[in-house]
This record gives sequence, C-alpha cells and structure tokens, in this order.
Amino acid sequence: MFKRFVVMSILSGVALLGICACVPRPTMDDDVSPADDDDDNDNDASLADDDNDFSPSDDDDNDDNVDDDFVWTPMSGDFQYLEGVWGTSHTDVTAVGGDIIHFDGTSWSSMKCDASSCGGNTVWGISDSDIFATVSSPLGANGPILHYDGSSWSPSDAPIIPFLGIWGSSSSEVYAVGWAYSPPNQGAGWIFRYNGSTWAPVFLSSTILPDSVWGSSRDDVYVGTAEGAILHGSSLFWQQVASVDGYVIGAIWGSSSSDVFAVGSGGNGTVGCVVHYDGAAWTLMNEGHFMALLSVWGSSHTDVFAVGCSQTDSSGTIIHYNGASWSTMAGGPFPCLGGIWGSGPGDVFAVGGDTIYHYGPPE
Repeated sequence: MFKRFVVMSILSGVALLGICACVPRPTMDDDVSPADDDDDNDNDASLADDDNDFSPSDDDDNDDNVDDDFVWTPMSGDFQYLEGVWGTSHTDVTAVGGDIIHFDGTSWSSMKCDASSCGGNTVWGISDSDIFATVSSPLGANGPILHYDGSSWSPSDAPIIPFLGIWGSSSSEVYAVGWAYSPPNQGAGWIFRYNGSTWAPVFLSSTILPDSVWGSSRDDVYVGTAEGAILHGSSLFWQQVASVDGYVIGAIWGSSSSDVFAVGSGGNGTVGCVVHYDGAAWTLMNEGHFMALLSVWGSSHTDVFAVGCSQTDSSGTIIHYNGASWSTMAGGPFPCLGGIWGSGPGDVFAVGGDTIYHYGPPE
C-alpha cells in the first residue's frame, strides 16, 4: 500500500505531539517561520475554480499534445513495491521501492548498496553520480536518507525518521520533508536541509505535516502537506500560500516559477485533485474528477502527466494535461501507480508496486 493512502486513513486520528520548536498552523496570510519580510512572495493564497474540461474516458483524441505514435508499454523485470522514479536520460533511470534498481536503456538491474536498508519511497538527484533516496514506511520501518556517488548507495547523516519527499537545487542545497506516523513523535512534521556536508532541520512543527517538495530554484521552493496546505519559501522562511482541505498534497512539479502543478489524494484515497499556480494565483483544477493522484511530472506546460489510483480497488490511472485540458490516457487498465518521471515527451516512466510502464514508440 502506498504511504499516502496510509496517511489518509490515519490522519484523522493523529495525536499532535510537539518536537523542538512548534509552529501553530497559519491562516492563509500568516508566516510559518521566523521571518518578518515576505514582500518577495507574491503568491495568491486564494483558490479560484478552473473551467478546464476533463475527459474521464480512454479516448484522448482531444489531447492534441499526445503523439499518436507513443504508447504505454509494461516493462519486463523483477520489481518490488516500487514508489518513486527519477533519471537523467533514457539510459540512466533509477527507481526505488523494495529495492533500488537502475535502467541502462536496455534492462533493469539492482544497484550496489552499502546500507542495511536499501530501498526507498522517493528519489531525486543532480546527476548520475549524485542521487538521494528517502527510505520510509507507513508502518514506521524507516531508514536513513541514502546517497549514490556513482558507484554505490550509502547512508547519510540525516536522522532516521520518516522522510516522504526530497528535492534540491544543487548538491549543496537539498530539502527532505516528512512527518511521523507513529510514536514517539506522532503527528510532528519537519523540513531538513542538506548543505553539502550535513543535514539540519530548518522547520519543525506539531501541527503542519510536510509531505512533498519541489522548487524552481534555491529561493523558490514549495512544500505540500498532509493537511492540504502548500507552503512556499526557502531555508528558514516558509509561508502558506494555498490550501485544499481534505487532500494530501503528495507531489509537486513545475516547468518554471510561474507554472507549478500540485496533485493530491482525498476521500480516504478515492479521489484526487490538481492545483495550478500561474505566477499570480493558485487555481483548483477539476477537483473530484480524478482518482487519487500520487505523482506529477511534465516536459513543459503543455505536456504534464500525473499518476495515481483508487484505494477501493487498486486500479490505477495516468492522466495528461495538454495546456488546455486533462484527459485519461489510453493503454490501461493500469495498476496502482505512485511515481512518474521522463526525459522528454516521448520517454516517460511510471512505476507502482511490481510494475513499470514506459511511454514512447511501440516496441
């Protein structure tokens, strides 16, 4: 079961126990970190309704940005509990789950790992020799943040606590976010920053539960939370800029600082939402028309993919945005999918459980 489905099922019963500095949940205009000047943050915290159409069918003829010559094809291999995927090119893709595996353009294989716990739930990197993976389980079996140096994976000095998302602007500016599912710190949330040598907390809370992270630069970072809030900032300054009640904001991606997509799951893992920022305001796109959404990636504003599934029957979905509307992609039925990444419009990988799908020319 993907960790965000477990989040939805336990969130209402979480006891909020503080650790270190505790920051109360803000109103829409309140800062959530010790900073006084937010003049540089012009994000509009209100959510407007979007009139984008959504086609729930498998017919994507209205999606002009999808190449009819590209198809989703299941890949062969022995895959275990996959949740995240990231890469630098078609011949250098890393996927994490019960194992850490690598695709060289031809086949998948296990990667060398010098840690006691060699799996993961999210993965992100700067290059093929500088990759980070978080190792967390909804049942509390957490491992250290792992780092790959081009030859093997090894544990970092980050504390062994749940980390659910990771992203950075450089090898010396990396953020990992998470919150505790179980005692002793159940309900506490955090953002840690890596400066190239050590990990240190930059945000600790007993009411805000960071769940995902992405940015366009070191000074333009977004964090999605399990309560549906979206925070914006960097380092020690974080401000809530939008909120979608009832949803876990489980993934964020953007093509630029003025084109950001956040996806979420709600209704105990049965429905999803997409929230978009255009540089001026956040807009809720077609709430309730999707299955629960767990990951998002795109090659441009007119080529965005999101994946997820329904907790009810574990059926999966892949949806696509062409700059005007979202549509369900053909090629299913898909299993539950938790991660997506691509090197370009015709080279996209979606992972989930024991399955990897590739989007590209027919094989």
